[in-house]
Amino acid sequence: MASAPQLTLLVDGECGVCCWGGIQIAARVPALAVSTIQLHLDAELAGLDAERALASWHLVGPAMQPLGGADVIVEILIAAGRPRAAATATMLLPLLRPAYRLAAASRPLWAKLVPAERRAWARERLASASRMQVRRPGRVGA
Repeated sequence: MASAPQLTLLVDGECGVCCWGGIQIAARVPALAVSTIQLHLDAELAGLDAERALASWHLVGPAMQPLGGADVIVEILIAAGRPRAAATATMLLPLLRPAYRLAAASRPLWAKLVPAERRAWARERLASASRMQVRRPGRVGA
């Protein structure tokens, strides 16, 4: 039996691409659940204003300060059991951080890569759960 996720990836619940991407990642990393930033603004993300919080993904977990932006990548790789990839990502953080900010700022362009019905499905799925553990029995969002 799989253990409960220790980390939660927070995504913008109004961005279908963010929701779909978060669900896809959580489906591949058993230690990871996914939820929306909007549900955590008054708790784990209370120190951030809404605009700043919604500008990137965040990772929260017990006994850890919330992480945001490209720093989330390293922790997800560790949670996925990919320590070498995490070490490489750590070394590349000075490059990944501005690249992540650029990618996050251009979210409307990313929407063209994810069909509208999948974006809507992902938004609805996350809106119906405060924290969702995703299991990958087959193709997610198909």
